Formats: sequence, C-alpha cells, structure tokens
Amino acid sequence: FATAFAYLKQLIAENADVIEWISGNETHAEKASSYIKSEIFGNYQKGNKFRIYLCDEEEMVYGSDGIPSEEDVIWEYIKTQENLWNDEKDNVIEITGPVFIQSEMDVYRYSFYLTVPIRDLLNLEIRGYVVMQLGENGLYDGYRDLITSRREYCIVNKDGIVVSSRTKRKIGSL
Repeated sequence: FATAFAYLKQLIAENADVIEWISGNETHAEKASSYIKSEIFGNYQKGNKFRIYLCDEEEMVYGSDGIPSEEDVIWEYIKTQENLWNDEKDNVIEITGPVFIQSEMDVYRYSFYLTVPIRDLLNLEIRGYVVMQLGENGLYDGYRDLITSRREYCIVNKDGIVVSSRTKRKIGSL
C-alpha cells in the first residue's frame, strides 16, 4: 500500500489539472482525464491493475471504468468514511478489508480501497479525493514466489483475519 499511496499522492492528487478539475474548473477535465488514463495504462503494462475514482463532496467526477451507479460498492465505501471530509489529519484511509464484491469477476472480487485527499496547493483545503481500488491479487503477486510445496503464506490484518491468500476461500477467516 505504501507504493500505491505514493503513486496516488504524487502523480494524481497533486496534479494541477486534477486539482483544478475537482475544484470545479471544467476546462481542465479533458486534460486531467487523459493524464489519469495514460498513468493507468502505463501501470497496466507493468502488470499493476487498479481502478481510479475522483470524487468531490457531492459526486463522483471520474471513474477509470466509467462513473459507477449509485448502488456500486465504491459509493458504499465512500459513504461509510465518516471522517472523509474532516480536515484534521492527512486523511489517508484504507479499508482493512478486503471487501468481497459478489458482482465482480476475478481481479476485483476481493478489493481494497485506498483514499488520498486532493488538496488545493495554496491553502491546503480538501477539494476532493482520489480513490484507488486494488484487487487482492495485487497483494498476492507480491509474495507468491515465496510459496513452496512445504510453505504456505498469507497476509492477515491486525485482528488476525486473512486478507490475502493463495486459497481464496480463506480470505475473511481467522
């Protein structure tokens, strides 16, 4: 998640066109959208799969796979983050998840969300958020080479719940 956070903060949340667009300046929409698409494409070529969403306080203004419907899980995630618009901290919020999404296939069936504020670079006010949706497979790819016939690895959260495993049915169990 550290690499994903750095990516979101440096390349998207601090991009001048993204900041202007999320602040309501529609003249920057096309340039910001093209920039985000090229960043996502470059990462796909490296094998990194994720979705990007941009939202302000009222609506989602960008979704890398289109703007999701109101029933989509991403909306539920955003609505449950009570301190999302609280300006007291850096507001990096990650789900301890993963969130199981029945309607998703393969990559995003077990998803993590990482949220980074988009701040006005002059007064540091929060203008919106970049939300990155990462599939559990991204975590698994990071450690799968360690697995042998005699060793099984998994990642657990602070409560001991499996969040990533070669055996997907173990995800969510103690």
